[in-house]
Amino acid sequence: MSRIRSFPFVIGLAALLSSCNCHISAPAQSAARTVTVSGTADRNILPNKAEIMVKIVANDDRLAPAKARTDAALAKVKQAVADAGAKPEDIRIGTQQFMENPEYRYEKKGKPFQARVDMTVELLDLSRYEALATTLVAIPDVQIGNTQFTIRDEIATRSEVRKEALKAAQAKAREMAESLGCKIGKPLQIQENGVSEWRGPAANFVGFAAAGGGGDGGPGTGSGGMVTVQVVVGVSFELLD
Repeated sequence: MSRIRSFPFVIGLAALLSSCNCHISAPAQSAARTVTVSGTADRNILPNKAEIMVKIVANDDRLAPAKARTDAALAKVKQAVADAGAKPEDIRIGTQQFMENPEYRYEKKGKPFQARVDMTVELLDLSRYEALATTLVAIPDVQIGNTQFTIRDEIATRSEVRKEALKAAQAKAREMAESLGCKIGKPLQIQENGVSEWRGPAANFVGFAAAGGGGDGGPGTGSGGMVTVQVVVGVSFELLD
């Protein structure tokens, strides 16, 4: 029986394939068609919380009397806050300083020593804000720096507004697709483009007792304004026939 010598043929075929600069690949898949839209939702909410920045500053010729004045003022602030229905823990003291008065040190003005207490008072009953503010500013050495009117449960509110923005994006994408004879599929990409919150300044809310206001939105009082929470999202949906 004759033997078939195939070995040189195999080597030749391998050499031919190796010299060929080509490859076999799977058929390319076409990119998914998408429609990308933005969705915006906002909600106007009446403020139901006030954060009042209160500071007590006492300057004196000696440090001990300056500190005694801030201690006395702080006791009156705590009593006024309690009378407004707030709890002791609603007073958050940020800093206490007993030091040389910078104004006297550098400009030789005022008294040489200063005692200072900075705090935030949280008030949930805004109908009592005006009376509380009037009482606080009448206490010697007490000042109100800034009041921020905001809302409770801010995180929960933002979550609700975010869901509304996503629904708005879906409705917009569906409308755009249907106008071209298509429909949308599942979302392929979701992103939040921004969360903003606008609060009216304290001047929009406060009508002091001297102006005949009660802080409750009634006649003769300032308006509380609104807190506006806005969320913007971007979503890409499948575009189907």
